[in-house]
Amino acid sequence: MIDDDVNDKRPIESLVTMAESAAKRLQIEVQDDALSNEVTVHLTGRLDIFTFRSLAEQVDARCKDRQGVHLIVDLRGVPFVASSGWSAFIAVRGRLKRQEGHLTLVGMSEELKRVFFAMKLNDLIPAYNTLAELKVLPKPGKD
Repeated sequence: MIDDDVNDKRPIESLVTMAESAAKRLQIEVQDDALSNEVTVHLTGRLDIFTFRSLAEQVDARCKDRQGVHLIVDLRGVPFVASSGWSAFIAVRGRLKRQEGHLTLVGMSEELKRVFFAMKLNDLIPAYNTLAELKVLPKPGKD
């Protein structure tokens, strides 16, 4: 006997609705300090295939035409980052580097840190435990 649920082919419209719903689950709060050329992005929710574009759009809107921006992404409210999310961070880092800027991640959970270090992203992107730690320690150099 064939299970109808397994063979259910959802219409494309349903998949689009699912993606739009998931994108709304990632909350993005941006603080832009033009004086210090620092943009801090506070995320809450999952960073995955459905939500990473929202982050990329926000970052592009704030950093696209600026030189030397220090983008800080606060991940304290993020329980999960999919490979598409990690790829988005690498792409953002590359764009910022071309504009003499840099990316820093803060507030990763132990699970996120495990993946971050396993993927050796620490060789590309500086990470700190807290925003306070970042403010006290020397800023990352332009690599």
